[in-house]
Amino acid sequence: MSLKLKSEENLALVKQCMDADTHRSAVAGRAYYAAFQRIKHALESNGFDYDAFLRRINATNERHYSHGTLQVAARDFLQARGVSSEDLRVLMNVNSLYYLRRKADYFDDIINVGDLRRGYRSAARILALLQKVGY
Repeated sequence: MSLKLKSEENLALVKQCMDADTHRSAVAGRAYYAAFQRIKHALESNGFDYDAFLRRINATNERHYSHGTLQVAARDFLQARGVSSEDLRVLMNVNSLYYLRRKADYFDDIINVGDLRRGYRSAARILALLQKVGY
């Protein structure tokens, strides 16, 4: 299954569980991975040179597709293809999704349905942006 399809499946799972108000902690991370997988798909399927990117931002010790570089890589990739700065702001949602995933995975905090709604909307915006520009 392609990363694009996995991202869509993860987003659908978040929506289903959010609507049923079930498995909140389990699916909180799926919102992050929906966005992550779609961004990775866009970069990989278009030959994005991650090594050159890491050298350019002086982060050669970072892993490809780490959270620390993913948002910047996606912004650079889309900006080079003429995506507007207004549309690129959608990528800021990656950070909120990452913190939701960490909250669900590593802390005792309760994930409420509002958290899932925000996560779902954030991931959906990223997928919609990438769909809009052909990825």
